[in-house]
Amino acid sequence: MTATIFQPTEYTAALMFQVRQHALRGRLDEVLEIGTGSGVVLAQMLALGARRALGVDIEAEAVHSTRRLVDGLGAGARAEVVQGDMWAPCAGRRFDLIATNLPQFPVQRPLDDGRLPSWSAGGPDGRALIDRFLADLPAHLNPGGRALMTHNEFADVALTGERLQALGLRATLATTVCAPVPLHKWAGLTPQVVERFMGSGLLRLGEHAFAVFHVLEIAHA
Repeated sequence: MTATIFQPTEYTAALMFQVRQHALRGRLDEVLEIGTGSGVVLAQMLALGARRALGVDIEAEAVHSTRRLVDGLGAGARAEVVQGDMWAPCAGRRFDLIATNLPQFPVQRPLDDGRLPSWSAGGPDGRALIDRFLADLPAHLNPGGRALMTHNEFADVALTGERLQALGLRATLATTVCAPVPLHKWAGLTPQVVERFMGSGLLRLGEHAFAVFHVLEIAHA
């Protein structure tokens, strides 16, 4: 497995910055990252003073990468990193801060870009994992706690707001970023998504393509 798989992206960087902003004004006793990947977001939470951290990823390589990073930074004693499917390892636990950068790229076929499908593909509309995450979020968020979630505009951020409201949660846009999209990824986009979000969540100028994404801050309503 190549090292490039573990390189943080613009999404990771935006999420890390918002984690830091939250740490200036919120509690960090118990924190969680779902989908640790390289481990940098979990490491950031530990560096900012999290008392206990849980990191979850479905891929064994991500678990090993995250564990190496937090151990190397001297924070391993405060971190638990486990292989598992989203909320499964979190039964009965609540957190002050939950961070996630879920796979949510709406593709019609697997992308041949060296990345694992579990780290990129989000189903035909990009929402396969988003909706699973939202459904169980209220059960794992402490009163006064926050969740920080990257969310592509073309994965229908308005629908996410409606579903959160039905769950007794509210979302605000912490930040909005426009990031480049490699053309091989653009070619794999579901046509219906391109048609609906072209000019808003998706931008194309000749051989240059871009996507708009947000970091949502989610709390109890």
